[in-house]
Amino acid sequence: MKIQVCDAVMGSGKTTAAINMMNEQIDKRFIFITPFLAEVQRIKKSCAIRDFDEPSHSDEARSKLDSLKYLLKNKSNIASTHALLKRYDEATEHLIREGGYTLIVDEVVDVVEVLTVGEYSVQLMLDNEIVDVGEDGRVYWLDDSYPLDDSWSELMQTIKNGHVLMSNGKLMLWELPIEIFEAFDNVIILTYMFDAQVQKYYYDLYGVEYEFIGTRKHNGNYEFCDLKEVSYNNDFKKLLHVYEDDKLNEIGDGEYALSVSWFRKELGRYYNKRSKRSKLPIEQLKANAMNMMRNRWNVRGGQAVWTTFDVARSFLTGNGYGKSFLSYNTRAVNDYGTRQYLMYFVNVFFLVDVKQYFLEHQIPILEEEYALSMMLQWIWRSAIRNGKEIWIYVPSKRMRRLLKEWLNEGEM
Repeated sequence: MKIQVCDAVMGSGKTTAAINMMNEQIDKRFIFITPFLAEVQRIKKSCAIRDFDEPSHSDEARSKLDSLKYLLKNKSNIASTHALLKRYDEATEHLIREGGYTLIVDEVVDVVEVLTVGEYSVQLMLDNEIVDVGEDGRVYWLDDSYPLDDSWSELMQTIKNGHVLMSNGKLMLWELPIEIFEAFDNVIILTYMFDAQVQKYYYDLYGVEYEFIGTRKHNGNYEFCDLKEVSYNNDFKKLLHVYEDDKLNEIGDGEYALSVSWFRKELGRYYNKRSKRSKLPIEQLKANAMNMMRNRWNVRGGQAVWTTFDVARSFLTGNGYGKSFLSYNTRAVNDYGTRQYLMYFVNVFFLVDVKQYFLEHQIPILEEEYALSMMLQWIWRSAIRNGKEIWIYVPSKRMRRLLKEWLNEGEM
């Protein structure tokens, strides 16, 4: 397996370079994985000469996984979403190896999530020797005779497939075990700020080697190249305007203000509030949002896009901009390319349990870079992707600092 990471700023032609490569290398087979169905259709249309197929229900396949196996048996080129690879099994892995495929992943995959299995249940499984844990944290199922209900049967199968790790007494779903990547002849990852992403730490954990590549324009077309030949030089500083107002930004002065734990605490205070006279911080934040839209910018919802954590979305939704919400961890969506006014009510931190797992295995975490990369990907969904100016309200002092430092460094 050879892994190449095209770590380049948004708008540098990564996906276009991949499309050009797939159209040129007609002697190779490809699986192109992207977060969204719209991008799947783009690949099928842009690579029409390669006849890409998309796994789906059909007469030959009762499920999308069956469809994937059917296409692999027929040595088809395949375009699909990230979700499909998470369903792989040993038969899928075998077919990928046999087909000699190159995998192209458009944006890194969220490879790990914490399972909602209580610590008591986890300890029960350990005490009764139903499971065991390896040195790398991988969980192994030991006792097939243990009586299980439907939910435990599903967990057992997930563990048997090698998808589950344990850290600090909690189970985590490792959605793409390293074996699935090893099944490919080559892997190319298209992203930005790879050093700050979970998948990079995932590779480091297993000692996987990878090399960085870039993109350049050659004869009017984008192509992959060595880093020394990189030709892009974007300058977002003149397009991106960060809103500065001491009064409106005061709410985000604390290091953890607008983090998910801050929102949970403030929502709890709001729903237990007895006096209607004093305005709590979360109420002030909503008032600030309304102020920005109506007075500071004087724009309608169709011109804006905003985000926060799911726990606070319904509370912060206001008249005029409520339908302009876009999840803070969205990547590779182009539906908001006309929006020039942005409100970013998020302060991003690494999931504690996932962070702890990597630190236990001596894998350092770049938490601030991780937060910045999430914010930049979200910002790139807006009109800036089309070379238009944008205005953004970032009340979190920490997130605003990260964004301004990035702009001033000019690392485009």
